[in-house]
Amino acid sequence: MRLKSTLTALALSLAALSALAAPVLAKEQDKPEPARVYKDWVVGCRYICEAVVVLPEGDAEGYTLTMSMEAWEYSSFDLDLVLHDPIGDTLQKANGPYRLLIDGKALATFQWDDKAESWDGSLNRNHSVTLAKGKLGEIVDKNSRRVSYISLSGATAAMRDMDQRMGIVGYTHALVARGKKQVKKGQDTLPTPNTVAGNYVPKQQVLSNPPSPSAVMDWAIKYSGCADDRDEVDARFDAIHPLMRFEDSRDAALILVGCGHGAYNYNVMPMLATKVQPNKWVVTKFEVRGFDFKSDFPMPILTNATWDAKEEKLAHYNKGRGIGDCGESAIYEISPYGPAYVYEIREMPVCRGATHWPRIW
Repeated sequence: MRLKSTLTALALSLAALSALAAPVLAKEQDKPEPARVYKDWVVGCRYICEAVVVLPEGDAEGYTLTMSMEAWEYSSFDLDLVLHDPIGDTLQKANGPYRLLIDGKALATFQWDDKAESWDGSLNRNHSVTLAKGKLGEIVDKNSRRVSYISLSGATAAMRDMDQRMGIVGYTHALVARGKKQVKKGQDTLPTPNTVAGNYVPKQQVLSNPPSPSAVMDWAIKYSGCADDRDEVDARFDAIHPLMRFEDSRDAALILVGCGHGAYNYNVMPMLATKVQPNKWVVTKFEVRGFDFKSDFPMPILTNATWDAKEEKLAHYNKGRGIGDCGESAIYEISPYGPAYVYEIREMPVCRGATHWPRIW
């Protein structure tokens, strides 16, 4: 059974209440909007809009790859494409570059990106209608040998939704809902970020000294609310991660307590340990800043959690089934100085091969 993150479930249930209302512009969202399914295309928006092409329902013979497409509202930006290989043995480097063919015409070329470890391409904005209205999508290798079909079922509806949510319906650079309106000069590029001049030098950050497990873990387990249901498997997921702090502030650490597990998901309760005296640590639960930035609530139990110490981000990844082609994920920014923030939420509501999920926040 799918285990939902309390935070994600709350966010999505709130969004579902307004799902039938007029489209909300991605740049004006104040809470996550659920991923929207258009046959074999799944759309999520947060500032930019992303569509993920999944494998067709039922007989998907000849389909081995999925594809994602990102679109900005700005007319000067082409559409970013990425090929995804769910099985992991189709896209061989020696057989690239790969090309996207629509009804036999090559519209995009995918090159290997060593840094991102992905097959990246771009689609000229003028060709989006050709893709949407195409009958046959194919991925071919450098020898023009077909390696996979790409479904175009739902492409037009998905792109029209993206046009609406980016606020570009009726513009000449819309994906499919095009008109005669044009952007004004200076509005077709990303705004230049503000810079602050001066000689400000931030305080040096250092890594906290983690508390000894015997000092805080027993109390953290009791405080987690999971003590009565734990077993030896849960104990394997107990962890203490020191946090970055300013050199003149208190030591702090992220505590993870194993709180239940299944066939392919395990749960942990994240908590904060703060050193208040030389031999005394205090354990508290993390508070999460609400999407409206006005209310805080306790961080929920997380699934398949991973900690990135360099970026200070805690990730939640809840698989809807074992191969991980559906479910929801979230990334939290963790700091010992205030509430945690939701950095990203992704969702894939259909279990049809896509291991890359569209971002909804």
